[in-house]
Amino acid sequence: MIKLKLIKEIIKDNEEWGEGPGEIIEEIYRCPCGNGLVLYREEIVPDFFPMGKTHCGCKECKEKYSFDREKAIEQ
Repeated sequence: MIKLKLIKEIIKDNEEWGEGPGEIIEEIYRCPCGNGLVLYREEIVPDFFPMGKTHCGCKECKEKYSFDREKAIEQ
């Protein structure tokens, strides 16, 4: 497992739906090879199960690792 380096974190209010207002969290990390970026995005809405998604924009690392928030796991 490789801990990813956080470059930027953005927290925004989302539109009010569900049981009230929530947040959108976006975190941008450097990919393991250092040449690309990994984006983690999660919407937190009251009364909904929070679900984050991670996307790696680097073809080389995408083939070599699976990604989760803050980490890359070699396949």
